[in-house]
Amino acid sequence: MKGGRPRTITFDATCEHLLQAWRRELPGLLTGDGNVTPLHGLRSGHPVFPSRPGRAATQSGLHSSFLRVQKLYREAHPTHDLPKLNVHELRHTHASLLFEAGQSVKVVQERLGHASAQVTLNTYAHLLHDAQSRAATALEDLLSGSAGSDSGARG
Repeated sequence: MKGGRPRTITFDATCEHLLQAWRRELPGLLTGDGNVTPLHGLRSGHPVFPSRPGRAATQSGLHSSFLRVQKLYREAHPTHDLPKLNVHELRHTHASLLFEAGQSVKVVQERLGHASAQVTLNTYAHLLHDAQSRAATALEDLLSGSAGSDSGARG
């Protein structure tokens, strides 16, 4: 949820697999710190990083839960290389990776829940310089015929 509005995003099979594994592991992690009751029956609409029982789901609560769960995960899996991120950095990482993969501003805007593409552009314009270079190279490849088949060429 962003700005009080729920939204649905599509994700790939790898992400689905990771979320399913996370949901299986989460209850054990949360009960291990002694301050949380077990979670039963997690469903797709439940938060990925739940608040403590009896606490309202707030932005600061999400941030605290995210950091707490990261800490517990690191303790349970000391050999895993998990970068230290906060929720906002996770959003920026998501946007950066989408732009790196060549996704449009409109797609990134919708996934992040920004009110307009202009908000996304204002926030991530610095990431689009590489996109301009990639676009120029892609156009050059297309025009020179090195972008694959020459099915569009006529003799």
